[in-house]
Amino acid sequence: MTDSVYVMTPHEQKSFLNALNYFLEAELVQLSLQLGLPATGLRHEIIERIYRLITTPTTASRRALPPISLAQEGATYPLNKKTLIVKGGYNTNAATKNFLKRLAGDDFYFSPASQDWIALRWQQGKPPTYEEFARYWQSEKVQKEQVKSAPPEDWAYETFKQQFMIKNGAATQEELADAWQKLRNKQVALVAEVLVKLGR
Repeated sequence: MTDSVYVMTPHEQKSFLNALNYFLEAELVQLSLQLGLPATGLRHEIIERIYRLITTPTTASRRALPPISLAQEGATYPLNKKTLIVKGGYNTNAATKNFLKRLAGDDFYFSPASQDWIALRWQQGKPPTYEEFARYWQSEKVQKEQVKSAPPEDWAYETFKQQFMIKNGAATQEELADAWQKLRNKQVALVAEVLVKLGR
């Protein structure tokens, strides 16, 4: 029996980031402390720490890698987009970097998160191709840009308020506050669900 590892999809990662924007600053601080992270800095910095911790795959398991994830004796692993990236056949050298720049973009570099992702795929017995790795790296880049452009604290509320009043023009302030709290509770619950799946 192999260990199952929960890996968030790009869509789940985006939803998780969006949910963090509904947290009050005090709640972000509390969540940081719960996760063992520093709770200092600006709001977007706290969100970035939490997001990176939760969305970066870890390789806590120390079990032996499946044979499919290991380089086979006598086999060659050329730099081709369909070639499997396997342990013992993969190098983070200049030639590999230049090849991946052609697949992922000129700003490609061997980020810690991307190397963790490869290691996790090895543990799962699903070594990726260079083409798959390039797609992962591009999605990781987009996610980092989303974190850096996290909206200000009142963005989520002001957007909700505007949309709510358009649909419910005669609503009272109490009804607005109640609807907002229900939405916040839903986003907080989403984050809690992810943490349970990740065993945190």
